[in-house]
Amino acid sequence: MSDRAPGLTRPESFLVYRNVDLGLVMKYPAAWQTNEQASPIGFTLVVLSPPERPTSQFRENVVFTIQPLMAPIKLDEYVAFALRQLQGSYQVGAPTPTTLANLPARQVTYTGPLNPALPIAGKCLAVCATKDVKAYLFSYTARAEKFDQFLATVQEMMESVDIV
Repeated sequence: MSDRAPGLTRPESFLVYRNVDLGLVMKYPAAWQTNEQASPIGFTLVVLSPPERPTSQFRENVVFTIQPLMAPIKLDEYVAFALRQLQGSYQVGAPTPTTLANLPARQVTYTGPLNPALPIAGKCLAVCATKDVKAYLFSYTARAEKFDQFLATVQEMMESVDIV
């Protein structure tokens, strides 16, 4: 008998993503696709779930962003700034304390359209931490009806994040 809830998808195996230059380590499902994007304004790792069908317009995803800051900023100030960006477009829950890579963090869940060009109801879990002059953001975005399907997998990914 399986200990998994019906309808929940759990990958059989994980791979380990490592970026030595950034000191970032994170597990991700072997069947998911990774894409790195570096620029002067930060680094982003995108991890995409497999498409359900060849014509899928959206894939559930995890995005891990490292953003350099001009100066050290308190976590709650950074979170307040980030939440202001969401106002008006999304229904935002209250931030709750958590950790990310053993750093104090705030977690928030919000719902709304995935994007204006794709009017599909979405749900996002975002976890933010700051350290020195860097902000770290781990976010999971899914179609609202698929959010719980990948949540256990995403939580395992988030718990595996290490910044060395």
